Amino acid sequence: MDILITNVFGIKNKGDQALFECLRESLNVVQGKGPTRLAAVATNPDDNKAVYGEIKWVGLPWTSLFTNKLLRKVAILTKAAFFLIFDFILGGSFSGLAKEVKRADLVLASPGGYLEDSTWSYFAHLFQLLLCVRHGKALILSPQSLGPMQNFVGRKLTKLVLSHARAVFCRDQYSLEFCYQLFKEIPVNVFKTTDMVVVSDKLSKHGLVALTGVIGMTVLDWGCGGDSTARQNYIKVLKEVVLELELKGRKVMLIPQTSILGNPDMEVAQMVQQGTKAEILTQPESLDEFLAHFRRIDVIVGMRLHSCLLALMCGVPAISISYLPKCWEIMRDLGLSDFVIDVKTIELQRLLVLVSSLENPAVREDYWNRFESSRVRLKSDFNRVFENRVSEIVDEKDA
Repeated sequence: MDILITNVFGIKNKGDQALFECLRESLNVVQGKGPTRLAAVATNPDDNKAVYGEIKWVGLPWTSLFTNKLLRKVAILTKAAFFLIFDFILGGSFSGLAKEVKRADLVLASPGGYLEDSTWSYFAHLFQLLLCVRHGKALILSPQSLGPMQNFVGRKLTKLVLSHARAVFCRDQYSLEFCYQLFKEIPVNVFKTTDMVVVSDKLSKHGLVALTGVIGMTVLDWGCGGDSTARQNYIKVLKEVVLELELKGRKVMLIPQTSILGNPDMEVAQMVQQGTKAEILTQPESLDEFLAHFRRIDVIVGMRLHSCLLALMCGVPAISISYLPKCWEIMRDLGLSDFVIDVKTIELQRLLVLVSSLENPAVREDYWNRFESSRVRLKSDFNRVFENRVSEIVDEKDA
């Protein structure tokens, strides 16, 4: 069987790399049924190939290596137009993406939260999926966060993709309600699960870690919906938190989750670090080395959702700074909604109280018990819903 995985972010973002690992882990249910060839689509195929050499990697047909912004935009628009006309409309096979879509028996959209319109990049993700619809491929959307999406065209195209998919797995309640808004009902091919990191056996490393006096933090270059005041406040509060923690004798480590070109997250980390003793760590090459960062800390204050989830899987309590509905929703499913703060209303004292509470052994134990019991329940539901449904679709293709 030929399986194509689309929309892969890959190793440049360790949260997305963890999701990719989890998807491969879940594909054991498919690969156990016979010989399987895996291909994947990513923006940076060569980087991913160096780590996952057994997979056939193809790039997006509209990417560009130009560093000049104007030349880069012209190149991307030209390549996108060529792809749209010759591969999408006329059904050609000029790009590696089109060739692999035509070859695939089953297409799996990588898990994540990329179908929302805070940036225009979601159209690039949509067109990978629309090409699968164009060729009538069996399409499964692995556990996703869907929305928010206000753009009329984006909503129409998303609805088209969802209606043609064999199965759509929503990793949070907001996404399920987004589907209801699109269709005025919950379609029979839409299912509620959870984030794949939470149910991974491979990523579950430890029980609750011992206290060491070190606090971890991840940041995100988030525009706060165009509210520059809220963005400045978010950065200001994080800096103040670092200074307050240092006065209490705590060490603060800023942990980079991404290493993309230009890395705007690093710029925010440097703003938070300025005038403090906080250490900005370097992003390691491997996922295991990245996870090792979390085993050195007591608590993670994370704006990157998967920094929170990966820390939890390493035995570290997390406080999520929510910038999209997925953050609050997934933490709520884990029984931890009282440890979520909205990025637009973040306050110094509230955040300090939460960090301080998680240094209390009794609170830590209660927190951990809530997480573990929720995880057991979510994992049972995930196995029943996701793996069983994928297995059924594979059996149908083989019949």
